[in-house]
Amino acid sequence: MRWLGVALAAITAVLMAVAVLLSLDAPPADTVFGVPLYSAFSAIAAAAVGALILWRSPTHAVGWTFAGGALASMIEKAADQYGSLATLRRSDLPGGDWAAWLGSWIWFVAIVLYAVVLPIVFPTGRPPTARWRIGLAAGGVALLGLLGAVALRTGPLEVAPGVQNPAGVLGPEQAALVQAIASPLLVLSIGIAIAAMTVRYRRSSGVERQQLKWLAYALALFAISFVVSAVLRQVGGGFDVSAIGILLAATLIPVAAGIAILRHRLYDIDILINRTLVYAAVSAALLGTYFAAVVTLQTLLRPFTSGSELAVAGSTLAVVALFAPLRRRIQGGVDRRFYRSRYDAARTLEAFSVRMRDQVDIDAVRGEVLDVVRTTVQPAHASVWLRERTR
Repeated sequence: MRWLGVALAAITAVLMAVAVLLSLDAPPADTVFGVPLYSAFSAIAAAAVGALILWRSPTHAVGWTFAGGALASMIEKAADQYGSLATLRRSDLPGGDWAAWLGSWIWFVAIVLYAVVLPIVFPTGRPPTARWRIGLAAGGVALLGLLGAVALRTGPLEVAPGVQNPAGVLGPEQAALVQAIASPLLVLSIGIAIAAMTVRYRRSSGVERQQLKWLAYALALFAISFVVSAVLRQVGGGFDVSAIGILLAATLIPVAAGIAILRHRLYDIDILINRTLVYAAVSAALLGTYFAAVVTLQTLLRPFTSGSELAVAGSTLAVVALFAPLRRRIQGGVDRRFYRSRYDAARTLEAFSVRMRDQVDIDAVRGEVLDVVRTTVQPAHASVWLRERTR
């Protein structure tokens, strides 16, 4: 069983190489994001993480989820590229219509595995309780319905309008009815999965909570990058940059899950979240300050100079001067809001140092030390041992 995960990862890597080679001689196959081989790197990361988890624990559902999702994603990419080549450029190649057919529906498997199964079974490999299995059942039924509606519908394929479905047995009306039932069921199963992950987090503590933080952090970054990309596409610019951001965020999801499951530097997630909140807020504040300063200075300096160099230089100097105090202020705000225990401990230690500055009574010092230790560290028991001076 251990070697099966490695074999699936190897097959995924081979399919990626095939897709890349085919893309060199074929028009780019249409994808959701309009970028050929968009999910290749994230699929390879998911395959590698799945193989590592299965090597450690061959029956772990999270490992199989990543291994299966990565394989389905790369089958879709390779099939899309071959189908595009065989149907648009090289009609002498066999099986082009079947490759396009396979690429039209196999990606549903990856969506259900990542969006439904993973949130429900992460990180233990089992649902939080038996009743959450209903989400897995709903996702399975939705998957079967969507596969049937897309893979068995007669007529041209959606991903390749010039290719007739070679496996079509359902009429368009029947396929539309099945899809109309399966699509809301898929949305419902995703909602159940999110609820299961939320409930698990609220009931968790210790290691399991840290594991959930890793996955939640990666999912949040992916959602933010997706929204930013959509906004940039609407305004008509920055698509290449936003596409790279989504790619990196998608790759981070299996990496974060692997760190959580394998427990490598598990507790670093608190520092990572803290730094992300701080520097994201600082960057947004400084960016807004920069543009506001440029506009203001340009307005004030317009009677004296026709250029904008002074406004840009002044704004840059203002941003540099504001960075350190703004970062300290935002760091304090983040600690107060999200890391209250750390903030309270820092304040307690600061007050302790002030009180001890002029304190000379040993009994008073001992009492203060014990109070601070109980407040900040909260041990089950604390005592101070003083060695008597030898005469």
